[in-house]
Amino acid sequence: MGVPAIVLSLARPDLEVIALDKSKKKMAFVRQAALELGLVQLKPIVARAEDLPALEADLGVAKAVGSLSTLLDWWVRHGKNGGTFLALKGEKWTYESGSCEGWEILQHPYRLPTRGNRVVLELREKKGPKKGP
Repeated sequence: MGVPAIVLSLARPDLEVIALDKSKKKMAFVRQAALELGLVQLKPIVARAEDLPALEADLGVAKAVGSLSTLLDWWVRHGKNGGTFLALKGEKWTYESGSCEGWEILQHPYRLPTRGNRVVLELREKKGPKKGP
């Protein structure tokens, strides 16, 4: 919903942050939060990742959006070569790990009191030429 983008914008005001969601309602919330918090570097965009031109982002973050395979396909298109992608996943993410061949993965586990075990996956493409368009 863009909440990671709001938090990231608050923590790192030196970064340009793009919040992306196909929901106008969710991006209206992010837009209002950015206005009220003075986050001029936060840019809400109503769209789907697959419909945008390449963003050449240094860092990508996704929460509850799709499978790792789908997320990594988006990141290959939108991330800079050598960039880092963070995927917020549940404890059963390993069922999706077959789609991570060619990626270095660091796991950062944490626990939510009411939601159980979670993990932030820090992904980078293994060394070599960038694939994709």
